[in-house]
Amino acid sequence: MSVRWVRAWPVTGAPAGQHVADSMERVSVGGGNYLPVLEELAGQDSVLVAWDIAVSREDVARFTLFAKQTPGRVRVAPYRLYKPSTGLDRPVWPPRVAARPSPGWVTSADEACDLFPLGMVYLPGAVTAEYASHPRESSPDLAFARWHHVSGLGPVPVTWDVKPVHVHY
Repeated sequence: MSVRWVRAWPVTGAPAGQHVADSMERVSVGGGNYLPVLEELAGQDSVLVAWDIAVSREDVARFTLFAKQTPGRVRVAPYRLYKPSTGLDRPVWPPRVAARPSPGWVTSADEACDLFPLGMVYLPGAVTAEYASHPRESSPDLAFARWHHVSGLGPVPVTWDVKPVHVHY
């Protein structure tokens, strides 16, 4: 099983100093609409990484290994969000547990989540193909996770052994 790694990149370009410069394949995201990206990835086992998430080569290999162990399940890697992104005085992990009061951030004690941003996520080809098969006009960041959750496809494992870095801190 091969896993395609792609970096979601803003059509208008990333702000100076707030993005990751690497050799990862880039796919364009316009106006926060991930639908064209998810349609492009449909049918391919892929890891989608946001333009502002740094990940080491070691964590790429480790996350790929975890994805291959559960090839049909979406999987996320946690990264910290800090005050510039959240307005909160403490860092949080962005995956969420639906049964908790909003926003329901995960903690390091949680093995799985229900909702997740597309910061660093393994997307099985069959799951993206199913998502792409339902007509919709757009897909903002959390729309895929909401669809995944209400479709009963979760919970989604949180891979705590891999910790990418969100560069906005």
